[in-house]
Amino acid sequence: MIGFTAILFRTFLYRRWRFTIDHIKLSYLQLNEQQAKLLAWCVLRELGITTLRTIQRVFQPGHWRHLHTNKLHFTQSDLRDVLAKQSIYLEDHGGVQALLRSQRGVIALSAHLGDFEALIHLSQLLRKPSGLISKRMTNRIAQSIWDFSRRRGPKRFDQGNRALTIIKSLKRGQLIADVLDQHDPRPNALTLSFLGRPAKTSRDLARMALLSDAIIIPMFLYRGHLVESDSTGKMNHTLSIGPIIDPRMLPETLDKEQKINHLTQLCVAEIEQAIHRAPEQWLWLHRRWKISLTGSIS
Repeated sequence: MIGFTAILFRTFLYRRWRFTIDHIKLSYLQLNEQQAKLLAWCVLRELGITTLRTIQRVFQPGHWRHLHTNKLHFTQSDLRDVLAKQSIYLEDHGGVQALLRSQRGVIALSAHLGDFEALIHLSQLLRKPSGLISKRMTNRIAQSIWDFSRRRGPKRFDQGNRALTIIKSLKRGQLIADVLDQHDPRPNALTLSFLGRPAKTSRDLARMALLSDAIIIPMFLYRGHLVESDSTGKMNHTLSIGPIIDPRMLPETLDKEQKINHLTQLCVAEIEQAIHRAPEQWLWLHRRWKISLTGSIS
């Protein structure tokens, strides 16, 4: 079924399939044409898995609700045990304790990588009210399906809107998830290197972290057990949390714009590192690079 779904995507999204191959070749110069095509095919298979899992969640909306624990104090050990029962390995890079115990707001930095839709629902495990910043799709049907599948998940905020509401939520110690791997068409977007090529990147995440004094914690849910040295046995997923990016650690000599630029660069570097771990699990089909090497819009 997954292979058939991938064939459908390649047939009906052929132009996206072709520029996916081109983007892979430009980002991984060591790959030849056949290797790039193989990686692009794996990307389509991963998209097929994501699509089927999303449809499944439409008909099983309460899939993650039974994962809640009744304990008053939810510890790292509790989280690891609950995730292990769902065949999810917890990989802590120093972010779990802050995620569970910090009184400050938390911005969960993520990307369209691995089972990112399931990651959204997993946020319900945490002892924090949560929300999601999401860019609306141009396809209304696809957007309706995604909204329906998320209807019992965290509250959704449109990217670029309701910034004051989000900042207030963070100041109350809530968790807000944001993805930073999409093109930002707005004039104030930052032009930063992404996988070795210039790309327009939103400055909102860094700005909200500075205004709300929230900490930023990278979170990625990979398919498969990526930790080969671990002895817990093979798991279906790997949940990577951390390291912490704390705006308080920025040099005081930086002005506001320099802090926004520096924080955004740190976040982009975390996403790049996450993609390099499993490049076939990143959504290469979306148009991340819309500017030329000279900086003009393509």
